[in-house]
Amino acid sequence: MNLRRSLTAGGVAASLMASLFAVSMAGPALAATASPVTTTVIPNGSTTYVPIAAPTAVGTTDIPAGTLTLSLPAGFSWAIGGAITTVETNPVGGTLAVSDGVITPGGTTALFSVTGSAIAGSTITFSSAPVMTTTSGASGNVVLSGLSSPSSVVVARLSTQSGPYGSAFPYYASATSVPADGSSTITLTFPAGGVVSTGNTVTITTSAGTFTASTGLTFTPPTYPVTSLSGITGITAGATITLQSATTVGNAVVTVQSGTATPDSVTTFHFTGAGNGKGNDQGKANANGKANAQAKGHGARKVAFYLSPAYTCPTGAQPIAHSATYGFAILNTTGHNRLNVNVVLKGAQPNATYDVWVNQDPGACPLSAPTKVGAIHTNRHGNGTANLHVAIVSGATNFWVSATTEAVTTGPTSVLMTRAATLKIKR
Repeated sequence: MNLRRSLTAGGVAASLMASLFAVSMAGPALAATASPVTTTVIPNGSTTYVPIAAPTAVGTTDIPAGTLTLSLPAGFSWAIGGAITTVETNPVGGTLAVSDGVITPGGTTALFSVTGSAIAGSTITFSSAPVMTTTSGASGNVVLSGLSSPSSVVVARLSTQSGPYGSAFPYYASATSVPADGSSTITLTFPAGGVVSTGNTVTITTSAGTFTASTGLTFTPPTYPVTSLSGITGITAGATITLQSATTVGNAVVTVQSGTATPDSVTTFHFTGAGNGKGNDQGKANANGKANAQAKGHGARKVAFYLSPAYTCPTGAQPIAHSATYGFAILNTTGHNRLNVNVVLKGAQPNATYDVWVNQDPGACPLSAPTKVGAIHTNRHGNGTANLHVAIVSGATNFWVSATTEAVTTGPTSVLMTRAATLKIKR
């Protein structure tokens, strides 16, 4: 498989992961020439133009004649009617031609008719797609299907901000939780701005972390970083404030106050990390891997969880260098065609319910449903554990784990993935 990038997560619970893993990672050839970028769509029904990565054929059968389908994830739709246009680039000998894809407001797919023959180097370039959402916190991947080797690729990633918070001064947040690493940030965006009544000023404070930058506020800017922005007499449409995380796990309460009146909004954000809580850790012997190291199985590996990394079925997570980790999974074969999986989440989303997916390659990846629904319930520190026993599919040698928050969980969907472990299997 020759994908330069694959996908990250985002989306909502089982339906999200089903769509994520429906993107086949088998096959040797087709690659996205540009890494799919993540576009943030403010959930107020406005149009956001989303760039689409251009797929390029590596072999002669990678872009077959027929129909290509561009599909939006749940929570998103086309904002306006019209068409997504295409431009084809062919080396000498290629005759690839692709029609424009008609879209309708509220729709979620666009169809493109492919004629001619693609050869190595034939490329399809798409115009940006007009997308909207009214679903706060939605996220997911835009998928192009109808290809070969693999049959589908991720060509864009979508996310929405969470909110709105407040009434006179409504704003959205790019996330409701980030790692407590002192560098991760949450962007607060005031899409419509706000009018401050005569004689009053607005003060915006945070109980943890610091504000490190702002745009579109009428006031005397302080020397950043600060924990309070005061004397604000105007908030223009699109104004932003950057909230940087603290270095300790905890909550940040952001308050928007106009004059001496009741606060317009009081919003809690979370700074997560390794934490010091015990969660629902009923598997203490397994948390440090000792029980597994002493087991009589024929392979045992400990692999870390990463937040929303790219992935492939053979390799599992493909995190960027120095990515934060959120616990680990211990994978242990028993010698009876079974796999024991011990999952330990640390600093994940607090007070959340996670489904667990045990991926096996080849043979059981992509998955269409979680291996265990509601397997983990994290505590206020984002810690929790689960133990699973899974039948090993015939031929599988690579194993990795995903944990995703359920749709009912408050806050943005959290998708955690481990790298794949190659285990010795005794059938």
